[in-house]
Amino acid sequence: MTIVDNPLLSCPFCGSDWVEPVKVLNKSNKTKFYVRCLQCGARTRNQNTITDAVKLWNRRTNNAE
Repeated sequence: MTIVDNPLLSCPFCGSDWVEPVKVLNKSNKTKFYVRCLQCGARTRNQNTITDAVKLWNRRTNNAE
């Protein structure tokens, strides 16, 4: 799997750069994608496209209030 436009950010929980996109088949035999951290096990929800999974992984909250 190639991610061209959106490189994966490090894990927001443990800071590891050891993250990867994963392709799976759901119960209906539809291809889904998620991103997971191999260090701590954090992961996104299943998404329809790899791009959506990466965007969800890379989304961070703004703590500066």
